[in-house]
Amino acid sequence: MRILLLSKADLFGNCILNRLLPALRLDNELAVCLSDRIFRNERGFPDTDRFMHYTRDLLLDRLFPALDGAPRREPGGELLSFAALGEKHGVPMTPLGGDNKRARGATRNIAAEFRPDAILCCRHDFIVPSDVFAAAPLGAYNLHSGAVPHYRGPFCSFWSMMNRDRSLGCSLHTLKEKVDTGDIVDTAWVRADYSSPLVSNLLNTYLAGAEMFLAHSKRLRRGPLAGLPQPPGAGNYYPQPDAGDCRKFARQGGIMADAEGCGRILERYLPRGVRMEEALPGWKLEEE
Repeated sequence: MRILLLSKADLFGNCILNRLLPALRLDNELAVCLSDRIFRNERGFPDTDRFMHYTRDLLLDRLFPALDGAPRREPGGELLSFAALGEKHGVPMTPLGGDNKRARGATRNIAAEFRPDAILCCRHDFIVPSDVFAAAPLGAYNLHSGAVPHYRGPFCSFWSMMNRDRSLGCSLHTLKEKVDTGDIVDTAWVRADYSSPLVSNLLNTYLAGAEMFLAHSKRLRRGPLAGLPQPPGAGNYYPQPDAGDCRKFARQGGIMADAEGCGRILERYLPRGVRMEEALPGWKLEEE
Protein backbone atom coordinates (compact mmCIF):
# COMPACT_ATOMS: atom_id res chain seq x y z
CA MET A 1 0.00 0.00 0.00
CA ARG A 2 1.30 3.45 -0.93
CA ILE A 3 0.58 6.12 1.69
CA LEU A 4 1.23 9.83 1.15
CA LEU A 5 1.82 11.61 4.47
CA LEU A 6 1.26 15.36 4.50
CA SER A 7 2.72 16.91 7.63
CA LYS A 8 4.40 20.09 8.87
CA ALA A 9 8.01 21.11 9.44
CA ASP A 10 7.82 21.67 13.18
CA LEU A 11 8.18 19.77 16.45
CA PHE A 12 4.73 18.21 16.34
CA GLY A 13 4.95 17.15 12.70
CA ASN A 14 8.36 15.65 13.35
CA CYS A 15 7.26 13.71 16.45
CA ILE A 16 4.22 12.36 14.60
CA LEU A 17 6.46 11.11 11.79
CA ASN A 18 8.91 9.63 14.30
CA ARG A 19 6.02 7.44 15.45
CA LEU A 20 4.35 6.71 12.12
CA LEU A 21 7.28 6.01 9.81
CA PRO A 22 8.89 3.08 11.66
CA ALA A 23 5.53 1.33 11.99
CA LEU A 24 4.11 2.04 8.52
CA ARG A 25 7.36 1.47 6.63
CA LEU A 26 7.37 -2.24 7.51
CA ASP A 27 4.81 -3.15 4.84
CA ASN A 28 3.97 0.07 2.99
CA GLU A 29 5.61 2.44 0.56
CA LEU A 30 5.66 5.98 1.93
CA ALA A 31 6.24 9.53 0.76
CA VAL A 32 6.20 12.64 2.94
CA CYS A 33 5.49 16.29 2.13
CA LEU A 34 6.22 18.99 4.70
CA SER A 35 4.50 22.36 4.80
CA ASP A 36 6.07 25.39 6.47
CA ARG A 37 3.48 28.12 6.52
CA ILE A 38 3.33 30.82 9.20
CA PHE A 39 -0.19 32.09 9.74
CA ARG A 40 -1.50 35.39 11.00
CA ASN A 41 -1.26 35.64 14.81
CA GLU A 42 1.47 32.99 15.00
CA ARG A 43 3.99 35.76 15.53
CA GLY A 44 4.05 39.31 16.86
CA PHE A 45 3.39 38.95 20.59
CA PRO A 46 5.37 37.20 23.36
CA ASP A 47 3.32 34.03 23.87
CA THR A 48 3.18 33.03 20.21
CA ASP A 49 6.78 34.12 19.57
CA ARG A 50 7.89 31.85 22.41
CA PHE A 51 5.74 28.99 21.13
CA MET A 52 7.17 29.32 17.61
CA HIS A 53 10.73 29.59 18.92
CA TYR A 54 10.60 26.28 20.79
CA THR A 55 8.43 24.33 18.36
CA ARG A 56 9.71 25.54 14.99
CA ASP A 57 12.54 28.08 14.76
CA LEU A 58 14.93 26.42 17.18
CA LEU A 59 14.53 23.05 15.45
CA LEU A 60 14.72 24.20 11.84
CA ASP A 61 17.37 26.89 12.27
CA ARG A 62 19.71 25.33 14.82
CA LEU A 63 18.92 21.88 16.25
CA PHE A 64 18.28 19.90 13.07
CA PRO A 65 21.16 21.51 11.11
CA ALA A 66 23.48 20.66 14.02
CA LEU A 67 22.25 17.06 14.17
CA ASP A 68 22.38 16.60 10.39
CA GLY A 69 25.78 18.21 9.94
CA ALA A 70 29.12 16.44 9.81
CA PRO A 71 30.23 14.81 11.94
CA ARG A 72 26.88 13.49 13.13
CA ARG A 73 26.52 12.71 16.82
CA GLU A 74 26.79 8.99 17.49
CA PRO A 75 24.85 7.40 19.00
CA GLY A 76 21.96 9.66 18.18
CA GLY A 77 18.93 10.48 20.24
CA GLU A 78 15.59 8.77 20.61
CA LEU A 79 14.00 11.15 18.09
CA LEU A 80 15.35 11.85 14.60
CA SER A 81 15.35 14.96 12.44
CA PHE A 82 13.39 14.97 9.20
CA ALA A 83 16.51 14.25 7.16
CA ALA A 84 17.58 11.41 9.45
CA LEU A 85 14.08 9.91 9.39
CA GLY A 86 14.01 9.93 5.61
CA GLU A 87 17.48 8.44 5.39
CA LYS A 88 16.86 5.70 7.95
CA HIS A 89 13.52 4.56 6.52
CA GLY A 90 14.15 5.26 2.84
CA VAL A 91 11.28 7.73 2.63
CA PRO A 92 11.48 10.86 0.46
CA MET A 93 10.85 14.08 2.39
CA THR A 94 9.65 16.89 0.14
CA PRO A 95 9.51 20.44 1.57
CA LEU A 96 6.53 22.40 0.27
CA GLY A 97 7.41 25.73 1.87
CA GLY A 98 4.80 28.27 2.86
CA ASP A 99 3.28 29.50 -0.40
CA ASN A 100 -0.20 28.11 -0.95
CA LYS A 101 -0.22 28.15 -4.76
CA ARG A 102 3.21 26.52 -5.12
CA ALA A 103 2.40 23.95 -2.44
CA ARG A 104 -0.83 22.91 -4.14
CA GLY A 105 0.98 22.52 -7.45
CA ALA A 106 3.77 20.50 -5.87
CA THR A 107 1.26 18.27 -4.06
CA ARG A 108 -0.54 17.55 -7.33
CA ASN A 109 2.75 16.66 -9.03
CA ILE A 110 3.91 14.39 -6.21
CA ALA A 111 0.55 12.63 -5.99
CA ALA A 112 0.49 12.10 -9.77
CA GLU A 113 3.93 10.48 -9.64
CA PHE A 114 3.52 8.54 -6.40
CA ARG A 115 -0.09 7.44 -7.01
CA PRO A 116 -1.01 6.96 -3.33
CA ASP A 117 -3.57 4.40 -2.29
CA ALA A 118 -4.28 6.45 0.83
CA ILE A 119 -3.45 9.94 2.09
CA LEU A 120 -3.01 11.03 5.69
CA CYS A 121 -2.74 14.67 6.71
CA CYS A 122 -1.25 15.21 10.15
CA ARG A 123 -0.75 18.87 11.08
CA HIS A 124 -0.58 19.96 7.47
CA ASP A 125 -0.92 23.67 6.68
CA PHE A 126 -2.63 23.47 3.31
CA ILE A 127 -6.01 22.34 2.07
CA VAL A 128 -5.40 19.30 -0.10
CA PRO A 129 -6.76 19.77 -3.64
CA SER A 130 -9.97 17.78 -4.02
CA ASP A 131 -8.75 16.10 -7.20
CA VAL A 132 -5.77 14.76 -5.26
CA PHE A 133 -7.63 13.24 -2.34
CA ALA A 134 -10.51 12.00 -4.49
CA ALA A 135 -8.04 9.92 -6.53
CA ALA A 136 -6.83 7.87 -3.51
CA PRO A 137 -8.76 4.58 -3.77
CA LEU A 138 -8.45 3.77 -0.05
CA GLY A 139 -9.40 7.25 1.08
CA ALA A 140 -7.85 10.44 2.40
CA TYR A 141 -7.86 11.30 6.08
CA ASN A 142 -6.87 14.01 8.52
CA LEU A 143 -5.63 13.84 12.10
CA HIS A 144 -7.13 16.94 13.69
CA SER A 145 -6.08 18.18 17.13
CA GLY A 146 -9.63 18.71 18.29
CA ALA A 147 -12.74 16.63 18.74
CA VAL A 148 -14.91 17.44 15.74
CA PRO A 149 -17.54 18.71 15.30
CA HIS A 150 -17.18 20.56 18.62
CA TYR A 151 -13.69 21.87 17.83
CA ARG A 152 -12.81 22.89 14.29
CA GLY A 153 -10.02 25.24 13.29
CA PRO A 154 -6.23 25.52 13.39
CA PHE A 155 -5.38 25.45 17.12
CA CYS A 156 -8.11 23.56 18.91
CA SER A 157 -6.07 22.18 21.80
CA PHE A 158 -5.52 25.78 22.92
CA TRP A 159 -9.25 26.45 22.92
CA SER A 160 -10.04 23.14 24.60
CA MET A 161 -7.66 24.05 27.43
CA MET A 162 -9.02 27.60 27.49
CA ASN A 163 -12.46 26.04 28.05
CA ARG A 164 -10.96 23.90 30.85
CA ASP A 165 -12.00 20.62 29.25
CA ARG A 166 -11.02 17.53 31.22
CA SER A 167 -9.88 15.69 28.09
CA LEU A 168 -8.40 16.74 24.74
CA GLY A 169 -9.48 14.99 21.57
CA CYS A 170 -7.72 14.13 18.32
CA SER A 171 -10.14 13.20 15.54
CA LEU A 172 -9.45 11.02 12.53
CA HIS A 173 -11.83 12.12 9.81
CA THR A 174 -12.11 11.88 6.05
CA LEU A 175 -11.06 14.82 3.90
CA LYS A 176 -13.67 17.06 2.34
CA GLU A 177 -13.30 20.36 0.54
CA LYS A 178 -14.55 22.25 3.59
CA VAL A 179 -11.97 21.81 6.34
CA ASP A 180 -12.68 19.68 9.42
CA THR A 181 -16.11 18.58 8.17
CA GLY A 182 -15.36 15.05 6.95
CA ASP A 183 -16.89 11.85 8.30
CA ILE A 184 -15.56 10.96 11.74
CA VAL A 185 -13.68 7.66 11.73
CA ASP A 186 -12.58 7.78 15.37
CA THR A 187 -11.44 10.11 18.14
CA ALA A 188 -8.54 9.57 20.54
CA TRP A 189 -8.67 11.19 23.97
CA VAL A 190 -5.99 12.26 26.44
CA ARG A 191 -6.47 13.79 29.86
CA ALA A 192 -5.63 17.48 29.91
CA ASP A 193 -2.68 18.27 32.16
CA TYR A 194 -3.04 21.85 33.37
CA SER A 195 0.25 21.63 35.26
CA SER A 196 2.08 21.27 31.93
CA PRO A 197 2.38 23.74 29.03
CA LEU A 198 0.22 23.62 25.94
CA VAL A 199 3.19 22.22 23.98
CA SER A 200 3.20 19.01 26.02
CA ASN A 201 -0.59 18.62 25.89
CA LEU A 202 -0.71 19.20 22.14
CA LEU A 203 2.10 16.72 21.54
CA ASN A 204 0.36 14.07 23.66
CA THR A 205 -2.85 14.68 21.73
CA TYR A 206 -1.20 14.23 18.34
CA LEU A 207 0.69 11.11 19.45
CA ALA A 208 -2.56 9.57 20.68
CA GLY A 209 -3.99 10.32 17.24
CA ALA A 210 -1.00 8.70 15.56
CA GLU A 211 -1.53 5.52 17.60
CA MET A 212 -5.19 5.57 16.64
CA PHE A 213 -4.36 5.80 12.92
CA LEU A 214 -1.85 2.95 13.21
CA ALA A 215 -4.55 0.77 14.74
CA HIS A 216 -6.95 1.59 11.89
CA SER A 217 -4.28 1.21 9.21
CA LYS A 218 -4.34 -2.54 9.70
CA ARG A 219 -7.81 -2.70 8.14
CA LEU A 220 -7.22 0.09 5.61
CA ARG A 221 -5.92 -2.47 3.14
CA ARG A 222 -9.40 -3.95 2.93
CA GLY A 223 -10.98 -0.69 1.85
CA PRO A 224 -11.66 2.89 2.88
CA LEU A 225 -12.25 3.52 6.57
CA ALA A 226 -15.91 4.05 7.35
CA GLY A 227 -16.93 7.13 9.28
CA LEU A 228 -20.02 8.82 10.65
CA PRO A 229 -21.13 12.05 8.95
CA GLN A 230 -20.95 15.16 11.09
CA PRO A 231 -24.39 16.59 11.86
CA PRO A 232 -25.24 19.48 9.50
CA GLY A 233 -24.80 22.83 11.19
CA ALA A 234 -23.23 21.32 14.31
CA GLY A 235 -19.94 22.30 15.84
CA ASN A 236 -17.80 25.38 16.30
CA TYR A 237 -14.92 26.88 14.33
CA TYR A 238 -12.15 28.38 16.46
CA PRO A 239 -9.65 30.84 14.94
CA GLN A 240 -5.95 31.18 15.60
CA PRO A 241 -5.75 32.87 19.04
CA ASP A 242 -4.71 36.50 19.14
CA ALA A 243 -2.81 38.45 21.80
CA GLY A 244 -5.95 38.98 23.89
CA ASP A 245 -6.78 35.27 23.83
CA CYS A 246 -3.26 34.40 24.94
CA ARG A 247 -3.43 36.91 27.81
CA LYS A 248 -6.69 35.35 28.96
CA PHE A 249 -5.09 31.90 28.72
CA ALA A 250 -2.22 33.13 30.91
CA ARG A 251 -4.60 34.69 33.46
CA GLN A 252 -6.21 31.26 33.81
CA GLY A 253 -2.78 29.84 34.67
CA GLY A 254 -2.07 28.44 31.21
CA ILE A 255 1.41 28.38 29.69
CA MET A 256 1.79 27.94 25.95
CA ALA A 257 5.49 27.07 25.95
CA ASP A 258 8.42 27.35 28.33
CA ALA A 259 12.10 26.47 28.24
CA GLU A 260 11.89 23.79 30.93
CA GLY A 261 9.08 21.77 29.40
CA CYS A 262 10.27 22.17 25.82
CA GLY A 263 13.86 21.40 26.81
CA ARG A 264 12.81 17.99 28.12
CA ILE A 265 11.20 17.21 24.77
CA LEU A 266 14.09 18.56 22.67
CA GLU A 267 16.69 16.60 24.64
CA ARG A 268 15.11 13.45 23.24
CA TYR A 269 16.84 14.35 19.97
CA LEU A 270 20.24 14.33 21.69
CA PRO A 271 22.45 11.43 22.76
CA ARG A 272 21.70 10.18 26.26
CA GLY A 273 23.07 12.48 28.90
CA VAL A 274 23.66 15.45 26.59
CA ARG A 275 21.86 18.61 27.71
CA MET A 276 20.48 21.33 25.49
CA GLU A 277 22.94 23.95 26.73
CA GLU A 278 25.83 21.67 25.80
CA ALA A 279 24.45 20.93 22.33
CA LEU A 280 23.11 24.41 21.54
CA PRO A 281 24.53 27.14 23.79
CA GLY A 282 22.10 30.03 24.15
CA TRP A 283 19.11 27.98 23.01
CA LYS A 284 16.70 29.71 25.36
CA LEU A 285 14.96 32.93 24.50
CA GLU A 286 16.73 35.90 26.01
CA GLU A 287 13.73 36.72 28.19
CA GLU A 288 14.21 33.43 29.99
